[in-house]
Amino acid sequence: MQRRRVSALARQILAGEVDIFDACWEIAGLRTELDLDLNDEDVWAFFLVVTDTDALPVGLEALNWSEEALARKEPEVRRAREWAFNTVRQPCENLIARFADA
Repeated sequence: MQRRRVSALARQILAGEVDIFDACWEIAGLRTELDLDLNDEDVWAFFLVVTDTDALPVGLEALNWSEEALARKEPEVRRAREWAFNTVRQPCENLIARFADA
């Protein structure tokens, strides 16, 4: 069931239908429930995004920031979104293929 969820999230990331940071947090959080090696390269990419963006006002965390602070951080967040997408694009494709039968 969790593999289907990860596959669905990966499809939504590629289609731009979800906030990439929220989806990465969810996939990283599910990694222990996927019956995979914890160092699985595809899943590890999502954990990398989470750890490298945890200080930014992204995803649900942005709700805790003032409009002024969000505006100051916007260029950095925009660059981080692009980096995150490029980091997980291939892992998304790989997980969709791997979990197609899930």
